[in-house]
Amino acid sequence: MASTCNHLRYKDKVALVTGGSKGIGEGIVREFVKAGAKVAFCARGVEVGKALEDEVNKAGPGECFFIKCDVQNEEEIKRTVEQTVDKYKRLDCLVNNAGWHPPEESIDDITVEHFKWLINFNLVSYFSFSKYALPHLRKNKGNIINISSLVAKIGQNSAVPYVTTKLNGRFGTLEESGKLCLFIAADATFCTGNDFLMSGGAELNFACKTQMKERSNIYE
Repeated sequence: MASTCNHLRYKDKVALVTGGSKGIGEGIVREFVKAGAKVAFCARGVEVGKALEDEVNKAGPGECFFIKCDVQNEEEIKRTVEQTVDKYKRLDCLVNNAGWHPPEESIDDITVEHFKWLINFNLVSYFSFSKYALPHLRKNKGNIINISSLVAKIGQNSAVPYVTTKLNGRFGTLEESGKLCLFIAADATFCTGNDFLMSGGAELNFACKTQMKERSNIYE
């Protein structure tokens, strides 16, 4: 066990993962704990969050701690950061992951209020977590990882589901998402302000061609 611990890539470092109870966030929590980290993660669903906490803590070798948080509530965001630091006495990495991909719909069907809600959920929450985490991250030369969508790079017609246009023809796995975040936090010490595309090759013009092919009849 001693030799294993010596090779843990994020041993005793502390990470906070938003939206960490399922999906990509779950993968990030699992990989950081496997690397020896202490991970606080937040979400709204208590039952799912507590179940993941119990399961991951049994596996180790790191540990995790679930915090209930609505990422659209600034006071809850502030409290989540404070609880993390109170429990683990430091913060080395913030992973802003909580977000929502709306279903396919045209702009005519999207209300202004819904647009504001989505901006608050997907963007303002990232700013808020970063604002309250930064004073603690600075003490340890920590980092912030912002998880975003590939549609910011290649676009999608009416927000068509992601994987239908992936070159690799499959979903990226939760484990792959977690491993990339762990690399950025633990190993990529000279990378700042970079975009890391975990895309399965979708940005290689393949996505646009696929979409155009499916809609080619409108030009005939």
